[in-house]
Amino acid sequence: MNTHPPEHPAFETMANHLTGAVRELFEAYGAAVDVSHTVESSSEGESQGMAVIGYAGKGVRGALILIATEATVCAWMTAAGLSDGDVADTLGEFSNMLLGRLKARILREGIAIFATTPTTATGTGLRLSNPPGQCAWSSFDGPGWHFNVRLDAKFDRSFEPNLSRRVSQPAQAGDYIEF
Repeated sequence: MNTHPPEHPAFETMANHLTGAVRELFEAYGAAVDVSHTVESSSEGESQGMAVIGYAGKGVRGALILIATEATVCAWMTAAGLSDGDVADTLGEFSNMLLGRLKARILREGIAIFATTPTTATGTGLRLSNPPGQCAWSSFDGPGWHFNVRLDAKFDRSFEPNLSRRVSQPAQAGDYIEF
């Protein structure tokens, strides 16, 4: 008996936009990333970090999970011009920026979500449970580093993108918005 729900077409849309959002985020810091064809874990005993940021919208909920070694996150900090900082905080902020970029992309497809605050963990041997809905892993290589992203989503049976509220050009990170 198959316990996994059938894949929702909106999940494929979200997963397809994830790669572009990742590339856009790292290009903003002058680091080009390539899609890797293998999901790699850290070496035995190597410290890694994980950031989990949840999201929810009408009929959809899930999480974006970013996993990288501490050495990789330190390379991101250097690229961002940070001379020092906390690895967990940096990983959480990158997950927040990544979900924000994904959110802007899928809003153009009529999928509106709201993000939560990221939660981070660091250590060795970090493991993830299986999500209740759908998930997709993506792996990326940068200049001398590697990281993984997992996108989880659970859709209500009645979920449909709201194409009447589709936004052609949502606000971008750093845009000035007056209320």
